Amino acid sequence: MGKFGGLRALVTPHMVDALTSALDSCDLPDSFMKGAEECDGQFLEVAQLRHLCQSANDAKPGSVSLHDVLKGSELSMAPLPQRERNPELVARLERLKSNLAHREYGQMVSNVARKDHHEPSLGQQYRQVTVQTTVIFNSFLTVIGSFVFAFFAVRYLGLDVIAQVSAGLFVGTLVFFADLYFIMRDELGKEKGMPRSTKESL
Repeated sequence: MGKFGGLRALVTPHMVDALTSALDSCDLPDSFMKGAEECDGQFLEVAQLRHLCQSANDAKPGSVSLHDVLKGSELSMAPLPQRERNPELVARLERLKSNLAHREYGQMVSNVARKDHHEPSLGQQYRQVTVQTTVIFNSFLTVIGSFVFAFFAVRYLGLDVIAQVSAGLFVGTLVFFADLYFIMRDELGKEKGMPRSTKESL
């Protein structure tokens, strides 16, 4: 690539007049002559214009200069040539894209499947709620039954109502905390993977 490699100038009427007055039309390139006739945005390489100026100065020293020829023109860089892509490289890139997309899809499906596997089903959730509700209801009945038992047991001893209520509350409270202990122990045993214990096993 020369000194002006890639740089080009727009053909203008002034450029046409300057070069045609210094050179014969047969010495000018076809693209220059086409631009001189149409002036529709034809470009010439600056290196080619420099060569034309040198040819004119060789024939007539000092007849024209590159600076004078370029006066009023527009300079721009020639578009870079499009390189042809290697078919083998293109095919390899397509394979890599396909493998990457397949891998991402596999990970996404795997995550969804793992999530579905760990989440309990609707039936399991219903059974858990039923078991918990049954435990709470049984505990409530046990506490109420203990209170009633202690209340009437003290009544048969001939004590007053205050003593009956105090005895009922005392026994009911003991039974409540005992039930609470067994419930919490069973829940902790489930979390640790231990077999569920019952009151009868103690």
